[in-house]
Amino acid sequence: MKQSYSTFFMFILLIVSLVVTVLGFAALGFTHPLPWVALVALVVIIYKSMQSIDSEYIDWVDQYNVGIKLIDGDHKKLVGLLNQVINAAHHYMGDDYVKSIIKELIDYTKYHFEREEELMKDNGYPDLVNHQKQHSVMVNQIEEFSSKMDNSGCEEKVCMEIYQYLRQWLLNHITHTDKELGKYLISKGVK
Repeated sequence: MKQSYSTFFMFILLIVSLVVTVLGFAALGFTHPLPWVALVALVVIIYKSMQSIDSEYIDWVDQYNVGIKLIDGDHKKLVGLLNQVINAAHHYMGDDYVKSIIKELIDYTKYHFEREEELMKDNGYPDLVNHQKQHSVMVNQIEEFSSKMDNSGCEEKVCMEIYQYLRQWLLNHITHTDKELGKYLISKGVK
């Protein structure tokens, strides 16, 4: 996996900065600017590394709730799995782990769609066909990603491509299409 190189490079950069800082203070004292510059560089490296990763995680907020317990629970699980994908993309965790997380995400997505579509059918949702088409397009795309991952391995680029697509699709789908579904189901007495 390519992320092993980026993780290794970041580790080396942190170690070098730490060593330069400690040795700088030991050899030059607290009055010399070099160890202070190295200390600032170390803090900036750590901060930027954490900031770039943290900004990609999805934090569940109330605006994602559609008002249907079953659907909201599934969506929270999907968001959690997406966050595991981004974590795996940034930290080398082994091909088997990455593949298992993405497989679980794909399987749970299909499971969620089946449950959601069953709710729509049971309650006579008028936009069922369009909603199913959106689900079908998404399932086809994630299966294509899965195939791509099987062919090229678990490269960081592939993980990030999967993550970016699913993040954008899921949040857009939840905040628009599923919100409308939630309103309809609530009007039918579903909680």
